[in-house]
Amino acid sequence: MPATANTALTLTQVLTQQHILRLLGTRISDLSPRGDLGLGPDPGGPVGFALVRAVAQGGHWSLLPAPIVLSVFGDGQPPGAEDALARPDERIWTAGSQDAALQLRIVPAPLGSLLQMALG
Repeated sequence: MPATANTALTLTQVLTQQHILRLLGTRISDLSPRGDLGLGPDPGGPVGFALVRAVAQGGHWSLLPAPIVLSVFGDGQPPGAEDALARPDERIWTAGSQDAALQLRIVPAPLGSLLQMALG
């Protein structure tokens, strides 16, 4: 069955189901944290971060409204022929929907504003 893009599901709907997910994106090689960051043992290699733009569950890809930065384990796998949405430089990571993960949010703003938000 060919992969299809489906934007009807929200990321929350996809991630709250008890299933194995496939994350499609690009590893951020310049961001390599040390340690497990509280995410547990490394099932697929050291913890890193990827710019994820699509999620697959049950063979159906859902494009995210905007790419997000998520923690991933290892370097991921190259996409296969069934991964029609994949670009040549992208990788695929597999994870359980209930696995611990981190999301980094990038907020462009003047430094003073960012510090003010952090101070509350």
